[in-house]
Amino acid sequence: MTDHQPDGWDFSSWVAGDDLRASLEGLLSSEPRSATVLAGSIVDDMLTRLIAAHMAGRADASELADAAQLDYSTRCASVREMGLIGERMLAEMRGLGRIRNEFAHNPSPDLDFDSPEVAGSLERLRGPEQVANDRGVPGAGSGVQEALERALPLSVSGRRYWWTVSVLSVIAVLGARLHIASASSVAASRAAE
Repeated sequence: MTDHQPDGWDFSSWVAGDDLRASLEGLLSSEPRSATVLAGSIVDDMLTRLIAAHMAGRADASELADAAQLDYSTRCASVREMGLIGERMLAEMRGLGRIRNEFAHNPSPDLDFDSPEVAGSLERLRGPEQVANDRGVPGAGSGVQEALERALPLSVSGRRYWWTVSVLSVIAVLGARLHIASASSVAASRAAE
């Protein structure tokens, strides 16, 4: 994994893009159940695209499973095995998956981020202090946390804040990795021509 800023990619512009920004704003304005399911969809889509971009151009790509056919846990494990994320990020994504599943499958109308069923998983996520100390994202360069704060002021508090910062951090890392994988795929295609 490289720690340099990808050429031609600006995190602030990427996160402020219309489609992503609308989705991220939905995270902040939705009630907890909708927010967690939306976040799961965003992360899942990014994982699928990241695997596909990483596999593009590989001679054995046709023999491997289509990323869209894999479940969330397998996608997470796949990007880890490809060396695109570290163990801590894998644990973070799995934690977010557990929270999403709790909201998606628990019919209790009172379920929220402070419910015991969710709070335990939230406590295993990286705390906001840890994220704030990680002022850069490998592959995206420095200033990522500041760009997130400028692009999307977090108007949430408590455990919802903790969850939101974790989701935004995962999205930032996957966005940077997706850009790098896509750029590498394009460069490999050009070299093959």
